[in-house]
Amino acid sequence: MSEYKFYTLLVSRLLTTAANQGTTPFLVLLLAAVFHFTAATAVAAVGAMLLLGRFLSVPTGTLIDRFGARKVVLLSLLSSFVSYVFLSCATNHPGSYVLLALFIVFRTIGLASQLIGFRVIVAKYTSDEKISSRASWAGSVVSVGTVLGATIAGPMVAAQNYFLLCFVAATCELISIASMVVATRDLDFSTRSAHRNDVAQTKLSDPESLRDFLYVTAVTACLLQVILLTLATYLKVVHHHAEFASVFYGIQAAALMLLLPLAGKVFKKSSLSESYALYSLGTIVLFAGIAAVGLAHTVSGLVAVAILGFAAVLSQLLATPTADSFIVRSVGRHNIGQVYGRVSNAFAIGNLAGIGISAAMLSMIANARWLPIAYLAIGTVGIVATGFLAHKGNRRLASALRKNCRETV
Repeated sequence: MSEYKFYTLLVSRLLTTAANQGTTPFLVLLLAAVFHFTAATAVAAVGAMLLLGRFLSVPTGTLIDRFGARKVVLLSLLSSFVSYVFLSCATNHPGSYVLLALFIVFRTIGLASQLIGFRVIVAKYTSDEKISSRASWAGSVVSVGTVLGATIAGPMVAAQNYFLLCFVAATCELISIASMVVATRDLDFSTRSAHRNDVAQTKLSDPESLRDFLYVTAVTACLLQVILLTLATYLKVVHHHAEFASVFYGIQAAALMLLLPLAGKVFKKSSLSESYALYSLGTIVLFAGIAAVGLAHTVSGLVAVAILGFAAVLSQLLATPTADSFIVRSVGRHNIGQVYGRVSNAFAIGNLAGIGISAAMLSMIANARWLPIAYLAIGTVGIVATGFLAHKGNRRLASALRKNCRETV
C-alpha cells in the first residue's frame, strides 16, 4: 500500500470513528428523549448492540479472509450509513419502533466489520518493517476521531437536535465510503487468487502464544471498562473533582495522538518476543495505575488521576504498535481476519467482566472506605495475572521460534 493510499485510508478511519463516537455515547439519551426508554432499558439496548457487534467479529473475520477485506469493509460502511438514515427518520417519527429496530440491525452489521476491518487492511497490505509505524498512526487517528466526534456532537445533543446529529454522522460515513474506495482500489485484485488458494491451508503458527495474548487482551479490556464506568463517579463522590474526569480523557487522547507515531518508530525493530513483552508491560503498568487510585484515597484524588492517566497513556503507547506487529509476525496475513475477530471477542468478554466488576464497585461508593480497597485488590490481582500470562506466553513463543529456526536450518 502506497503512502497516498494509506493516508486516504486514515481519512476514512477518522470520519467513521467520528461518526461512531459522535452518536454511540449519546444513544442512551436519544432513546430516552425520543422513544421514552427508561435509563436501564436504553443502556441495555445500546450495550447489547455493541456486544453483539463484537461477538460477530469472528464470522466477519472469516468473511474477510474468504472474500477480501475491501468488499466486507465497504459493506460495513454502507450498512452504517443506512443505519444513520433510519435513525434520522426515526427521530422524526418517535412511535416507529420498526425504524429503530432497522437502525440497530444495520448498525450492528456495520460494527462487526469496522471493529476489525481497518486493522486487517493495514496489516494485510503493509510490510513487516512498516507495520508498527502504520498501526501507531491508525491508533492515533482513532483517538482524534473520538475527541472530534464527541466535540461536534455535544452542542447538538445539548440542543436535542438528534436529526442533525444523525445527518452529520451519515455524511461522515458517506465521505468515508468514498475515501475507502480510493484507498483500497486494486488492492484485492493484486492478491486475490493467491489469497484464495492459500487461505484454506494456512494455520496459526503459534496458537498457544496467541491464546495467552488473547487472555492478556481480555484482562486489559476488563480494566479499561472498570476505569470508564467508575472513575468519574469515584472522583465526584470521594474527591469532588467530577469535572476533571472529562479533562483527563481529553489529555489522554491528545497524548496518544502525539506519542503513538513516535512509538511506532521506536518499536518497529523490536523482535517478536519483545513486542509481546511490551504489550504485556503496558497492561501491567495500567493495573499499577488503577491500584494507585486506591492508595490515593488517603493522599490526593488529582494525584491519583495523574498517575492513572500516565499509566493509561503509557500502556496504550506500548500496546498499540506492538500488538499488531505481534499478530502479523506470529500468525501471518492469510487468516488474519479470523485472528482479529478472536481479539475483538476477547475484548467483548473483558468488557462484560468489567461491567460486572464496575457494578459491584459502584455499589461500594455508598460506603467509600471499601472502594479504595477494591481498586487496590483489582490492581494487585491484575499485575500478578498479567505478569504470569506474559511470562508463560513468552516462554512458549521463544520455544516456537527456536523450533522454527531449527526446521528452517
